Amino acid sequence: MKNFGLSRVVSPKGVLPVAAWELDNSPKIGDGEALLRIDKIQMEKESFGQICSSCGYDTFKIKNRIIDIINKRGKLQNPYTKTGGVFVGKMMSMSKNYLNAENFQVGDDVCCVCSTCGIPMKIESIDSIDFKYGQINCKGYAIVFDTTPLRHLIPGIQEEFILTAVDEAGNLYGLYKIAKSEKIQSAMIIGNTPIATMLYAQAMREAMNDNGIKGSISAIIDRNSSHSIQKEATVKALEGVVDQVYFVDLVRPIEAVKEMMELGNIYSGIVDKVVVIEDVFGAESLAVSIVKESGHVFFSSAGNHYWTAAVATEGLGKEVHMDVFDQYVEEHPEFTFMIANKLKTNMEKAGELWHEIKKDFLWSVFDEETSDAESGQTAEQGGFVFKSQATKKWLTKF
Repeated sequence: MKNFGLSRVVSPKGVLPVAAWELDNSPKIGDGEALLRIDKIQMEKESFGQICSSCGYDTFKIKNRIIDIINKRGKLQNPYTKTGGVFVGKMMSMSKNYLNAENFQVGDDVCCVCSTCGIPMKIESIDSIDFKYGQINCKGYAIVFDTTPLRHLIPGIQEEFILTAVDEAGNLYGLYKIAKSEKIQSAMIIGNTPIATMLYAQAMREAMNDNGIKGSISAIIDRNSSHSIQKEATVKALEGVVDQVYFVDLVRPIEAVKEMMELGNIYSGIVDKVVVIEDVFGAESLAVSIVKESGHVFFSSAGNHYWTAAVATEGLGKEVHMDVFDQYVEEHPEFTFMIANKLKTNMEKAGELWHEIKKDFLWSVFDEETSDAESGQTAEQGGFVFKSQATKKWLTKF
């Protein structure tokens, strides 16, 4: 029987490692195990956001919080969001009977393509935090098992790009399979970051190409996001991947539909498939508004207001097929690495965009959040009590 880590469960006994509260993270490897060095971890978006917010975006507190979680649980799994992340590192040692399906040698660069929620690990130190990608550069180790999916890193592609792609789990390949079977001819991606948007767009493009369809793919970016500051750079980063980029206010989906209609390139109800990556409330309503009758809406996560969209279709009297594909698929690592390789140039452009946003926008927002939290000052507007200036800006729109 393959080792999937059951012997590493400390409490409660009799559950899978991912469901356990605590794992044994001692570095001595047993049968069917391998020891990896950890260099960089991609934190799952909700988990990273929750930790940053609760720590007031204080780098020192964030580092301590992440290490504290791992020390208490023997793994990286945020107890509030129940999520973890993915990581890259090096193969350090393998037990004699470790299956080693990918023929790793000691010293090989490795990418773990499954969640840290079920991986025993220890982080000795966190050198830096990359707020752009939600990644931490650290020193530590992890214990992986026969069943843990690992892959060799692709030479020439930056680790942060690979991790961003792998963090989407089986979503990209799942979208590709669904789009290919449905013979999709037009699609819109409601994206959050340029890199995530291009990954989903490329997955859709691969399906169209395999079906011999020269279809159209457009991207929708929230006008209120940090990326709207660098509109031209965002469009340039997505060049060749999508045919059109729209910057709209997702909080007001009906106005967004009207605005896109006025541009003359779209009217409500003509898009075969809409992919919802962004979790801003309103993205789901925009999706079901612009998709055609009996069209398809794909949610990268059930947390992206899937149920709101389901109820909205009833109000619209519109039949819409909806999919949520936030899961592991056997073939997904190869497909994910393949499209990441194809998008190397675009990802580099998006990386440059992030550096500009970091300088001009991100830290000013973090400073505002941190300053408000530290001062303890609160304000009230429209019945809401808040500390954040970002919240104040949002409420003043209503």
